[in-house]
Amino acid sequence: MINGLKKMETKIPFIKMHGTGNDFVIIDARYNNYPSLDYKKIANRKRGIGCDQVIIINHSTEADCMMNIFNTDGSSAEMCGNAARCVVELMIAEKGNNCATIELIDHKIISGERLNNNQVRVSMGKEWNEIPLSTPCDTLNLPIELGPLANPVGVSMGNPHAVFFVDDISDIPFEELAPKLEKHNLFPNGANISIAQIIKKQINMKVWERGVGITDSCGSAACAALVAAVHRGYIDVNKEVLIKLPGGDLFVELSEDCEVFMRGEIAYVFYGELILK
Repeated sequence: MINGLKKMETKIPFIKMHGTGNDFVIIDARYNNYPSLDYKKIANRKRGIGCDQVIIINHSTEADCMMNIFNTDGSSAEMCGNAARCVVELMIAEKGNNCATIELIDHKIISGERLNNNQVRVSMGKEWNEIPLSTPCDTLNLPIELGPLANPVGVSMGNPHAVFFVDDISDIPFEELAPKLEKHNLFPNGANISIAQIIKKQINMKVWERGVGITDSCGSAACAALVAAVHRGYIDVNKEVLIKLPGGDLFVELSEDCEVFMRGEIAYVFYGELILK
């Protein structure tokens, strides 16, 4: 109480969702002019709500909504495949049909559809290969080496990825190496770092997300891993491939005309209100 008056509070509704363990605090800002938010605090698992990314839904004149993505360090991200699947689900529930479109911050439009068994499938668009690099080089064999990791494939899924293929992901000191690779001088904007192991046309992988750290799942990284595997000749094009991540299974396909599709489970966790004082 201040001078007998209750201090003013702003209450912001949110939804907590996850896609195969990749979790999000989603705020619909289409109908409210909310004050600036501290994304780091919201994402903090001890002092905030806790999540891998904070997702802000805004109006779009070109799609059902625009999706803005903020990492746990407060930085903005260009793309998040699992978040896109969650937002597609929200738009579908609102519209009452089985498909939806999302505009990204670079104005690309992606689309998605609801399947059975709590699964959502998104088209990540045509294969994106314009990964920002400080020096032009062969993206199929980037000149990077650190410990047991070498010669990754550089892939852009709207956000930058470096995919290292290894014999056994359990043998790699990933938590030690990944943060150094994320900030490698070849990546002017940083990069998401993945290690991938191919077993009988299945890909097992771990991901270090730029601005977040190790996550249970990363949809754009799963897509990047398949694109990299196809271009390296490890996997055939136009076949849906199982991508196994610590948080669950994703299924990714690269079509003959280079369109990337990704599907997997999504889940509602809880609804709440963020209180700003």
